[in-house]
Amino acid sequence: MPAPSAPPTPTESLKELLSVLKIRKLIAVEDQRSTTTLPQEVENPIFFVAYCRKDPDAASAIPEFESIEFSDSFDSEEVTATWDQIPAARRAEIWAGVPEEIKRGLFEPVDSIGLDGAGPLEEGKLDVPASRELKGFVEEMGCEFRELSLDEWNRDEATILASTGTEPTLLLFDLDLSRDGGTDKQGAVLLKRALAAPGAMCALITHNALVGSERELASDLSQEFEIPVDRLLVISKKHLLAETPKLEQLATDLRTVALSSRLGDLKDTVSRILRTAFDKTFEEMDGLSPHAFEQIVFTSSRAEGVWESDTLLRVFAVLMGKRARAELRLDPALHQTIQLVREVNSVIRPLGVTSEARRIHAEEIYESPDLLNGSHSPLELGDVFRITINGQTRYYILIAQPCDLMLRPDGVRKRDLDKVPFILTRVRNLSKIDTNHSQFVHLTYFDPPKGTEFFAHFAEVIYVDPAILDLCTMNTDGAAKINLAATIDGLLLESQLARAAILKSAYQKRIQRLSVLGSPTGVPAAEKTLMAFEGVGWKTKTPPTINGHEIQYPIVRVKRLNQPRSGDLLLRFAQYHSRNAFEHDLDREITS
Repeated sequence: MPAPSAPPTPTESLKELLSVLKIRKLIAVEDQRSTTTLPQEVENPIFFVAYCRKDPDAASAIPEFESIEFSDSFDSEEVTATWDQIPAARRAEIWAGVPEEIKRGLFEPVDSIGLDGAGPLEEGKLDVPASRELKGFVEEMGCEFRELSLDEWNRDEATILASTGTEPTLLLFDLDLSRDGGTDKQGAVLLKRALAAPGAMCALITHNALVGSERELASDLSQEFEIPVDRLLVISKKHLLAETPKLEQLATDLRTVALSSRLGDLKDTVSRILRTAFDKTFEEMDGLSPHAFEQIVFTSSRAEGVWESDTLLRVFAVLMGKRARAELRLDPALHQTIQLVREVNSVIRPLGVTSEARRIHAEEIYESPDLLNGSHSPLELGDVFRITINGQTRYYILIAQPCDLMLRPDGVRKRDLDKVPFILTRVRNLSKIDTNHSQFVHLTYFDPPKGTEFFAHFAEVIYVDPAILDLCTMNTDGAAKINLAATIDGLLLESQLARAAILKSAYQKRIQRLSVLGSPTGVPAAEKTLMAFEGVGWKTKTPPTINGHEIQYPIVRVKRLNQPRSGDLLLRFAQYHSRNAFEHDLDREITS
């Protein structure tokens, strides 16, 4: 069996990527490429000292420096003193005569004699090493690399952009071109114009962005220059200036640059198709007879105690999904783009998982509290509750048959469960779990902001009366509370309105019972409340808080684990509790 081959290097992967994309040219527009004489070069003698080291023969030919011997160890202080005595106009004239190729390399010797903490000069010093690294990296792949000044780009812009459609080219614009006669954000202006060209692949490069903060800078520039954020890519030069250049990250960045326009076109195509399917779906729904519409949306919803809007969305999703899938399959440009992205993805994959991916996945798995409680959604398998007792917070998931949970129009459930507790499964943050034991089930993305891992623990169960849980569904904040003096929210479903009336009557009777218990002395108030609310609560024996006419329990509905995950949780819960007692692991030993 042959030994596995070594993974490709970043250079090899990027070379294959450029081959897939048929890219043979990369153009970088950076500052310090212009022949324009800059004020700091005229005023600061350190640049002239660097020039003398670069071309001592040419320097000695300047009349003002004829008396200085430019050997390997010439006196830089003597050069500096002489430079300072030359009038500014003459210094500018001297700089105007320095050949462009000499100017382009001046910062290398400046670096060798140390130019730290020099403000704008220090920033300029970073640019040339980055370009040099990038140039070597690209040319190593057999790709043409051109460096242009702002003046050179302005001169050739029309020609270059006219060729991008037939000659795929990567365009990298330095964000700060102020040293070249532009502004500190001139690159964003150039990129916006370049994006209008067919097939343009563009990005901004800058040393001002810290590695990891490129997206934030891109977002700010997107708003400032009105550039679509999905077309504006920022690459930090610090990938190249690090002691060990992060070529893997650079390869991923260049890959994203090459794909951004194509992915943008893909989203535009899908958006166009979905808009068309959206309009045609409305036409199909308009074609439903009033009788059919009422039967589908209202009659069926009323029979099952479901919010009519949810049924309407369900029907719309079915009709639109069928129509949109048919249209997507028939679009040839979409398939070409998808195939290209597949090929690119097989060469270089993006590094890490984005926060957007985590967020969307979490939204798919869990229904948010705003939507869940804001629409007064009835109790359902997978509802997650937060219970806080004595300052300690725990989370529980409702595990029960959905058909048993649904309220009928009269406010009563199909089965007489009012006196039978529902089972909530405790969710725990566990550092170590026995993966071979079925009592734990990992809840993916339960806490995406912090990334804490949570597990459903089937062995830890509490029992809660539905008279408490139903209160959560009747408040937009998801809290288990009821105000006996307030009007019942008219936005509740018919079944919930009937249920609210039943619960209001039940809690009023318990308040009356509490008033009767108020006369005996020597009995703690909490114990009296428990006695009055006996039969409505859970085994923790925690009484509700009573404030005037309002009764509240320390429980809040915070999200819902959606199907099919909640269904799988119910099945695994049943399997765990149906396990025969004697079906223990035969290889287990007594450890204590």
